Amino acid sequence: MRAMGSTDARAFEGLWRLLPERCEYQHQAPPRSGTYRIRPLPDGLGFTLDWVDAAEESHHLEFELGWDRDTPASLELVDERTLNTTVEKDGRVTAHATRRLSAEGDELEIIQQGFKPSGEPFTNRAWYQRAP
Repeated sequence: MRAMGSTDARAFEGLWRLLPERCEYQHQAPPRSGTYRIRPLPDGLGFTLDWVDAAEESHHLEFELGWDRDTPASLELVDERTLNTTVEKDGRVTAHATRRLSAEGDELEIIQQGFKPSGEPFTNRAWYQRAP
């Protein structure tokens, strides 16, 4: 997959703090707390997530996606307030996330769609506020 259109995602960049009281999860319990950092790369974006789950276990995840890479993971700036990522395996979408900025740009909604181990689809919604 290739990203189409603009790649100016500066509005998404920065540190975001989880608003756990606004999370709606169909798969697993929502995190108790967390941060989400989006940083620019020469040819894409880097993502760093740190969170504490419902069992109070700490987690850390980092990944990078490029605008012009023809890989199973794609990065697409749909419009100035919508950023999508999609992961495919064997030609099938296994995970998709839509990041939507509020009109003011101070809140970020992340809608994550994937499949539970049973194969049943799920949608998790998380809200973040831009950190000062």
